[in-house]
Amino acid sequence: MPTLTFFLSLSGSLTAWKKAGILDREILHLSEYIKAGVFDKINIFSYSRSDLTLLSDLRAADSVYEKFDVLVPSRKATKPVVLLHSIFGPLHHYRRIAASAALKTNQISGSWAALIAKVCTRRPLLLRFGYILSRRFRLNGQRSAAFLARLVERIGLRLADAVVVTSEQAAAEIRGRTESSSKVHLVPTYVDTELFAPGNAVEQNGRFIYVGRLTPQKNLANLIRAAQCGGFEIDMFGEGPLKGDLAALAEGLGAKVRLLGSIPNTELAGTMKNYRYFVLPSLHEGLPKVLLEAMSTGLICVGTNIPGTSDLIKDGVTGYLSDGTTDLELADALQRASEGKNTGSAARALIEERYSIRRYIEQEAAIFESVFN
Repeated sequence: MPTLTFFLSLSGSLTAWKKAGILDREILHLSEYIKAGVFDKINIFSYSRSDLTLLSDLRAADSVYEKFDVLVPSRKATKPVVLLHSIFGPLHHYRRIAASAALKTNQISGSWAALIAKVCTRRPLLLRFGYILSRRFRLNGQRSAAFLARLVERIGLRLADAVVVTSEQAAAEIRGRTESSSKVHLVPTYVDTELFAPGNAVEQNGRFIYVGRLTPQKNLANLIRAAQCGGFEIDMFGEGPLKGDLAALAEGLGAKVRLLGSIPNTELAGTMKNYRYFVLPSLHEGLPKVLLEAMSTGLICVGTNIPGTSDLIKDGVTGYLSDGTTDLELADALQRASEGKNTGSAARALIEERYSIRRYIEQEAAIFESVFN
């Protein structure tokens, strides 16, 4: 049976996933590869030596992780070590990578490690765009970073044997940037539909929940203004550089918004069951996983009409879309969600049909099979 070498994003590690409370969610598809017989072993190219200890703990808890290994730096991770590992790590771990049947990236960030491994070992490479990194940098005003990301993307599209994107908008853009559009596959990300299942909402008075980073991209200042404007109550779960500013804004406006800190993904499913409404007011997204989780839980979801979010929400059917990203437009969407029909059942049905982990594994298994052949 074949081995897969999976390359984490630059500076990424299993330990970092665990600290962020998302380890179970992010590693799920790798363990499902094993259980479904797609691969017999998984190598994870990681940037933290602490993953060696963490993997031992995982093996003690679940025998499936006996078939996992981590390819880590020889020294403790510092910025120089991380950069050097991304360049020379594929050479240091050459034998184990060369013994793989295929290579796969998690995101474009740090994907040059996989590109180096591809050139050195000539193993088939599946290049994954969870989102288009150069576009995200450009929208955030980071021009130099956008230029470098675009360069990595261009090289990756040339070298990859298959390319996976997660949204219709990304598929259209990436197909237009490669000479072989047939190797670009739309495979939306997955959600654990058994974990994120509908429950009996305790919050019957219409409190909304937001989950995510507290960053400018998420447009949370306008969401707070919308809450104040329409008298909505919102609980925000997450951390980020804007936490202090957002707390001050909510207090200054008298908005009924609570900033409740981060929550592990394993606890998020139970927490979501206590709400009826979810809101994601972002300025731009890939295919937002937290929205998938909210829809899987059967919540009435509100989002902005942007690529990624609009792939999931059909206004008035599987949720509600705001016309724009201003506070008044968000307030209008929140009001329509509060007064309109319950879209939770339709949202759940959509997720079960198109975004389950089973469907994800089937789609990627077919891509790997075509690459092997």
